[in-house]
Amino acid sequence: MHDVIIIGNGDNAEVVIDIISEIHDINIIGIASENLNKGDQFMGFPVLGNDQDIISSTDNSVQLVNAVGAYRNTEKRQGTFDKFKQAGFTFISVLHPNVSISSNATIGEGVIMYSGVSINTNTTIGNNCILALNCSVGHHTHIEDHVLISAGVNVGANATVGANSLVAIGASVISGVSISKNNLIGAGAVVVKNTSENQILFGVPAKPINEK
Repeated sequence: MHDVIIIGNGDNAEVVIDIISEIHDINIIGIASENLNKGDQFMGFPVLGNDQDIISSTDNSVQLVNAVGAYRNTEKRQGTFDKFKQAGFTFISVLHPNVSISSNATIGEGVIMYSGVSINTNTTIGNNCILALNCSVGHHTHIEDHVLISAGVNVGANATVGANSLVAIGASVISGVSISKNNLIGAGAVVVKNTSENQILFGVPAKPINEK
């Protein structure tokens, strides 16, 4: 049984707690929140304080779940992850029971997977990623750290999604394509060729509209 503290109290935290309710070896002992008061309740669990309270008063042998969302950008989620890692804490991954993960895949630290996620052979998922409802990642693909793969996204085989990138709902990444770091791929876009760093891309096929 893992005793954990949930970091965050937004919509994504509600989803994460709901996933944990279906997992029998994770016990939530409380919530860290930047906008609720210590002693408040969130989804039936006590708020233990803010992030700094947890860092200063909690033994770092207690494991954490990063439930900070990333649907607009990944910066806040990465900042939370880095802050606690620097303080010596570790994050567990929370994987919905209804996911399909190849036995040859590699899953990093602090990953969240919603229901219906499919991870294929020799795929690598980096640290602190979120893979949302019914997305799929093809074989021999590398998802780097701090990435959000949104609901219904299809990432092909032998592809790369660079660190701190966000692939929005329903987008597709064609096999063999490399998305560079800090990209935002718009909803429904189809990425058919490699991208450069710090780009925002929309459309079919996806084209850059400006630099981030």
